[in-house]
Amino acid sequence: MVPLLLVSTEESVYGFSVNHHHFRIRHLSFSSLEKQSSSSLFSVERRDDDIQGEPSQARKTRQAKENKLSKRFATGEELKNLRLDLESLRHNLQWAEALKDEVRIESLQKAIKNGENRDPDFMYKKAVKLIAQAKTMKDASSEEKSAFFEKWTTVAAAARACLPQFNLEGLWVGK
Repeated sequence: MVPLLLVSTEESVYGFSVNHHHFRIRHLSFSSLEKQSSSSLFSVERRDDDIQGEPSQARKTRQAKENKLSKRFATGEELKNLRLDLESLRHNLQWAEALKDEVRIESLQKAIKNGENRDPDFMYKKAVKLIAQAKTMKDASSEEKSAFFEKWTTVAAAARACLPQFNLEGLWVGK
């Protein structure tokens, strides 16, 4: 039971608390408050890894996976800047094609491809499209299809993990 609100009068304190989805009002006299420490009044359950200061193995694994994904895909402000850069590179590519500058065209296409590979949204859409194509492949052997399907399924899962619209797990409290 954790007090949510303490209301005091000259002689008493009333603690309003929630315990197992029930609202309770508890009368506390000043003498009983003196006996209890303030930490026991406002105690909050803590997990073992918070107390020990060492994260659990599951947390270490999750953090390692997140670090690997953050190196592979851009997020946040970096993603915004990447998309602006890609837009600029595509515009420059149009100019290079108009001028028929083959060296510049090749370098811009390579830069655009590298940038698109860092955009999780682009890679997810690309992977989903290629997975759909893999299902309809007729000229490939079943081993080639399964390898292709597995590769792009892994890419889609990694990109999906970086997209906020797909990462909505956790506690949601609504009113």
